[in-house]
Amino acid sequence: MQKLITLCALCIIVYSCNNKTTTADIKGTDTAAVAKPEPVAKSSEIDGLWTGIFGSSPADTILQKKAAAFADAYYKKMNTGDEDGEGEEITDIKLIPAELRPAYYMEPLNGYYTLRGPNKISVIINGIDEAGELTGTSVCAGNERPLKGTYTKAGSEFRADLKEPGDDKNDGVFHLNFSPASGKVTGSWTSLTGNTKACELEKKEFKYDPEVGSIAGFRPKNSKEGYLEFKKNPSTDLLKTTDVENLSKPELTILRNLIYARHGYTFASASFRNYFENQEWYIPYRKDIRTDLTEREKLNAEKLKSFEKYASAAYDEFGR
Repeated sequence: MQKLITLCALCIIVYSCNNKTTTADIKGTDTAAVAKPEPVAKSSEIDGLWTGIFGSSPADTILQKKAAAFADAYYKKMNTGDEDGEGEEITDIKLIPAELRPAYYMEPLNGYYTLRGPNKISVIINGIDEAGELTGTSVCAGNERPLKGTYTKAGSEFRADLKEPGDDKNDGVFHLNFSPASGKVTGSWTSLTGNTKACELEKKEFKYDPEVGSIAGFRPKNSKEGYLEFKKNPSTDLLKTTDVENLSKPELTILRNLIYARHGYTFASASFRNYFENQEWYIPYRKDIRTDLTEREKLNAEKLKSFEKYASAAYDEFGR
């Protein structure tokens, strides 16, 4: 009997040892089982997308005035006596004085140079992190930069001071006044070099729409009735070779970049940035939109890009 009791006791001890869980066991098998969850940002009263016009600095304003005066003088000289009111456009950058060229961009469809407008900018507020800082992103002219800073409340208004990282020459600091009740933001951005630009933004919701965007005006009709319109939609119709084989390089590139613009792609190219920012529906929203494209859009973009390689054009300045 004594032997039976001793044998049972030994079995219990062995079973207990084999099933004891140690820290070493966890580390060697499944660390995810004990990993701490990622902290979730708290929302703030000014979260969301605020988008609008990035104003000109004093230096930009002076440059634009000089460029506009040059353009007026050029068109007056070149287009005297033009009966239909459509004179000669500037198609050679060398005709523009070197110091004024930064105020111009090439209109990508027709290949002439015209005055730039103010850039569009989006400020996206994400919430408050564990350290109590307001976080977000700025999107403008091909740049997408993280933001961090503080904000204070005075009545129904909010004041936010938001810094970009500072490791890029285009970084700076935003000083913005938010009015959630009116959906408006006013304020300024100051670069690392002290260059200041005004900001006028409004609250909006970005929503992908495959139908927005003009695809008219691709080439003149044979009469004075206007321009031909491309009948296919590169976001919804699967493009065939017969649809695109006779398009010019600018036409092909506009169609491809229209796909990207609909997803809020921010253009680094001055030509395409100004082209799409002149359209009211366009909102610069992110820098990388590759995972947002539909399978049909990916196929169409590849087809358009392959035809661009062989199409002819009088100039060569394109988007992505």
